[in-house]
Amino acid sequence: AMAMAMTFVVLKEFYLERRVPYFFDYVRKYTDLPFAVMLKEEGGKYISNRFLRASDLGLKIINGEWKTVLFDSKKRNFVVPPGSIGFRWADKAKWNLKLQDSLSGSEIEPMLSFSEQGDNDGWVPVRFPVFEPGGAGEKTGMVPVKRITRGNGEILVTTVYALLAAHVGLDRGHGGDCAKGYDDPKPFTPAWQESTTGVPKGDVVRVAREFAENAEKTGGKSMILLGSGTNHWFHSDMLYRAYLNLTNLCGCPGVTGGGTKLVLPSRGGADGVVDRL
Repeated sequence: AMAMAMTFVVLKEFYLERRVPYFFDYVRKYTDLPFAVMLKEEGGKYISNRFLRASDLGLKIINGEWKTVLFDSKKRNFVVPPGSIGFRWADKAKWNLKLQDSLSGSEIEPMLSFSEQGDNDGWVPVRFPVFEPGGAGEKTGMVPVKRITRGNGEILVTTVYALLAAHVGLDRGHGGDCAKGYDDPKPFTPAWQESTTGVPKGDVVRVAREFAENAEKTGGKSMILLGSGTNHWFHSDMLYRAYLNLTNLCGCPGVTGGGTKLVLPSRGGADGVVDRL
């Protein structure tokens, strides 16, 4: 809950209110945040479906059904960057993270959200599950979309970044179940986590800011140390994903002095760092 609330703060202050160049450059190159995700209509709203693939665009390329797609803000079109699983075997020369169009070799600038004027085909409501101590529920978030015409049909897509922002409840001015601020007890705000963890909301906001500000100034040298206790809970992978969301947004994994380290007790009884995630 704390990691999700810290993610709320980082997205709000360092992505929406102020665009930190280092963070944006990092997530465009090293994460899936820019990649296009297909939406599926269900019950008058939408749910996230799967990644858009090169084969969905009718591109006749090797392993096209295994190559994910993003939108290039330079040429204003969809491109297939290198590095996805479809390049692992037949296209080994393109098994890399270069910001290039794998077909033309031209440089690209992945777009994180279709909210820019000229690249936006509207905003639609997306349903998200919410799991709280009182039980499971759902919430609605608004995401910007791009419409792709294929034959007689239409594919509606958004980005991973847009889905993340909508899921945590950030207000982007288009409605949905948005939090009014840090004091609003809606998921996933600092006030929301306080009732579960007992950690004061103000402390969460301060630590999130310090974590992100340090990462901005040092190029990602912010780190989370965690023990194996989180593995002793159901759905423990979700706990790790919450931590990794935070470190990825701040450009920490892969940086010396940054990322997430797992600390386990050694045989002698003292804790020792055994791995970095």
